[in-house]
Amino acid sequence: MKPINTPTFILPRLIRLTAFCLIALLGIGYGLWQARYLIAGPAITIIEPPSIVQNDRVVTLRGTAQNAVKLLLNGRPIVTDQSGGFEEAVILENGAGTVSVAAYDRYGRIHHWEQPLVFIESQNIVQR
Repeated sequence: MKPINTPTFILPRLIRLTAFCLIALLGIGYGLWQARYLIAGPAITIIEPPSIVQNDRVVTLRGTAQNAVKLLLNGRPIVTDQSGGFEEAVILENGAGTVSVAAYDRYGRIHHWEQPLVFIESQNIVQR
């Protein structure tokens, strides 16, 4: 008579498989978490956007840019500080115009912010 072979316990294999899957899922989740800024692309935040109608010829534009390697204000490059903040003066022409800020990331993706501005010169009338 042949001896009966008992099957090996499945529990240790199941524990190993579960542990491997859990570690793999944690690794994938951690990789996606670290890549979230690369996935999201560039972003521009303007602090206190200027009003559309302006009486001053010079408007100061303040904001922050995240994940940007190149930042353009009306087509001209501007620089940011270490935290991504920028502050630039824009000189307005008479009448209507547009202020635009474009941020590019290293993969060529772009985020664009645009604001129309109208400069109306105030007349200072001296009363005698």
